[in-house]
Amino acid sequence: MIRELILDGSFVTAKAVPNDIDLIVVMPPGWDLEAGLTPDLYNLVSKKRVRKGFKFDMLLVCEQPADYERDIKFFQSTRNSRRLRKGLLRCQWPC
Repeated sequence: MIRELILDGSFVTAKAVPNDIDLIVVMPPGWDLEAGLTPDLYNLVSKKRVRKGFKFDMLLVCEQPADYERDIKFFQSTRNSRRLRKGLLRCQWPC
């Protein structure tokens, strides 16, 4: 079901004390992101619950070229310069 997990956050920068993690969960093309979720899946993908319970941000996206590329570019951007890009850790399924 999950195609990739992409990890980002200050831990991929040169910060002496990194303090955040961002996670992109990439689903197959055409996955219905607005379909009704069972309670266990809602708890897994709920931004509020993830941030409160696990202290990181999560974005759920489909593996569709325009959306995927837009989200990757956003997560790679830096606050100091629009031209600089930071690294991401990509875990693809199946491993």
